[in-house]
Amino acid sequence: MEGIGVSAVTYDLNGALYFPGRVLDAEEVQRNRQRERRMSKTPTLDGGCVIYDTGYSASDRDITIKAKSPGKAVVNFMSYLVGTYNEIVVTTNESAFTAAPQRYYVDEDGSAVLILSIIEDIGGS
Repeated sequence: MEGIGVSAVTYDLNGALYFPGRVLDAEEVQRNRQRERRMSKTPTLDGGCVIYDTGYSASDRDITIKAKSPGKAVVNFMSYLVGTYNEIVVTTNESAFTAAPQRYYVDEDGSAVLILSIIEDIGGS
């Protein structure tokens, strides 16, 4: 399983961390691959429908990092990112993205969870 790298946009000695695949929740990694188009569907009187499709954008995605059995350093890092930065860089095996650290919490199973709202795909893919 691939890992995920997270880094501040500007230099910060405490602002970068790599999450190897072995510490990530496999189900969450799969959910991170989901795509959704910007569209609406309106039923018509003849029994059909009209689809209004405005395409796909990476900014419609969120990336969730769920670290199993996190140490204190991981918990502190996630908390620090959400409390300090409005924009970071996240890299996956798909691409590199700018993202907004949206939320951090510790799940019921003890996993540390960081939700990143994608702003833009900067990986050129």
